[in-house]
Amino acid sequence: MNNRIAGFGVVSAFVLLTACSGGDVATIKGTFSNVGKKTVYLDYIATNGISPQDSATTDDKGRFRMKVPIVTGTPSFYNLRYGNYTIPLLLSPGEKVEVRSLGNLSRNYLVEGSHDSQLLKELSEQMFHSRAELDSLQQLYVSIGENDEIARRFIISEYNRIFMRQKREMIAFVATNPTSLAAIYALYQKMPNGENIFGDRNDFLYYKQVGDSLTKRFPTSPHVLSLRKDIEQMENVIKLEHMVDQASQSSSATFPDIDLPDMYGQRMKLSSIKGKVILLDFWMAQNAQSRLLNAELLEVYKKYASRGFEVYQVSLDESKPMWINTVQDQRLPWISVCDFNGVNSPAARSYGITSLPANVLIDRDGRIVTRNITLDSLEERLGDMF
Repeated sequence: MNNRIAGFGVVSAFVLLTACSGGDVATIKGTFSNVGKKTVYLDYIATNGISPQDSATTDDKGRFRMKVPIVTGTPSFYNLRYGNYTIPLLLSPGEKVEVRSLGNLSRNYLVEGSHDSQLLKELSEQMFHSRAELDSLQQLYVSIGENDEIARRFIISEYNRIFMRQKREMIAFVATNPTSLAAIYALYQKMPNGENIFGDRNDFLYYKQVGDSLTKRFPTSPHVLSLRKDIEQMENVIKLEHMVDQASQSSSATFPDIDLPDMYGQRMKLSSIKGKVILLDFWMAQNAQSRLLNAELLEVYKKYASRGFEVYQVSLDESKPMWINTVQDQRLPWISVCDFNGVNSPAARSYGITSLPANVLIDRDGRIVTRNITLDSLEERLGDMF
């Protein structure tokens, strides 16, 4: 009104299903009235995707039953699907859950026997109404002519009001339920335009509160571990932003150091580059946008390398042949390093890298000047520096 490389998702668990004991099973008994004999599906939501788990056919009264292995031994997320309808569930080992619905399965349903699943229902109802309102406003905004600026400003104002109302409800939910994994579900909700409800720098407090509470209760949960990783990246981003804010007031070289091997196996330290302006750049050879940006960066490098400009480029690839071939094909003359840990590279985590493109500009005195600078702005800044 980017291109994520890390965040909440959902671990394929088929290989673990046979290892579950009887105590690690939940049961679902359901009744979907007026559907007849239809197939109901259950999907398991892990931290890196969604995988089919089970299915059942309803009888002539819409009744079905499922046994659900809880593969992690901790509360796990599932989607119960029928046609285009979805019911989110958060199941714990040993729970006996009953789901009943009439009409619109995603809205008019009851769930008993699972407190966490009831919390997800509460969240879903909140989000449904807000999303419907915001979606209507977006459509109205598009339909209004560009000349009606007063109406458009009113729509934007209403959109922001509803968004903030929903965010306040989510904050209240998280504050009330910090020890339920349903709080993680709330933290990663999006509005119709894809905008995260939580995502501002000031929202870090809520992630931290939930992360600390759930770590104490479910330290081995994949969802909690994924949240902790996101929290670590947020902390690094905040630290880096603080460095940028304080750069003009400090003469100390405080940037986090990196020590990684180049394509010949020789380790190259970022801190070993003395007295030069450095662009610390993160990229992936398999990413087409990264390769295009390399071609443009090469022109800037040729212009300023002789004046004291250097590029220290960290690849987030996992394939060594692809990385080396791309570096050689593009004839990249600067320092290129990689540890083949992909997006889990400690170098990326230390700088809070969550999306590409990403870079950090460091001046001759080792001070962080700015981050995520565009190439046009970089050339302008280098012109001023040199």
